[in-house]
Amino acid sequence: MAGDSPFIAVPEAIKRLESPPPFITLVDLDAKRLTVTDREGKILWSAPCGIGRGNANGNPEKKGDFDRITPQGVFRITHVFPLGHPDLGKMNAIDWPDLYKTGSRIGTKAYGDGFVAFDWTKPLDGPGPPAGPTARGQFRRPKEQNESLFSLGIHGTNRDDWVGRASTGGCVRLLNPDIRTYIEAYAQEGGLIVIR
Repeated sequence: MAGDSPFIAVPEAIKRLESPPPFITLVDLDAKRLTVTDREGKILWSAPCGIGRGNANGNPEKKGDFDRITPQGVFRITHVFPLGHPDLGKMNAIDWPDLYKTGSRIGTKAYGDGFVAFDWTKPLDGPGPPAGPTARGQFRRPKEQNESLFSLGIHGTNRDDWVGRASTGGCVRLLNPDIRTYIEAYAQEGGLIVIR
């Protein structure tokens, strides 16, 4: 996405906003890279990322919460949970089984050192999927499962080898030092995420 230029084209959906946020997060699914720009598209920071396992052979349309596809579109950040936030602690306490049939458990601390949530069912640049039980978007799971867990986001990891690959359930995964930098310097509630 960035190539040799210090600028990235800002999507039309963002240009049309009356007051765009100071930072725009761009996720390039093909390059498996997260880049932050200012509102004019000047590159400020970039890091490798993991994307959904469903994106391994192209970038299909996301249709459901659990299809393991990272969605494409322009989305608003709804929540930011830095290291030390109680909700991040609850999410990291989940002991995940081997969901992806890799031969090893995902385990605890799967969200690493931070979580930035967005609602994939409400893109700013077009219609979202039909609402329904498999396309709930931004939701909290029932209390018995963990009321702090959100459906999709940009987060840290307990598996560095999953960054730079199609390796997630649909989230965007960063190395822990990178998610800390991203949250401390750029991620804000109401901010924009562009995934393409």
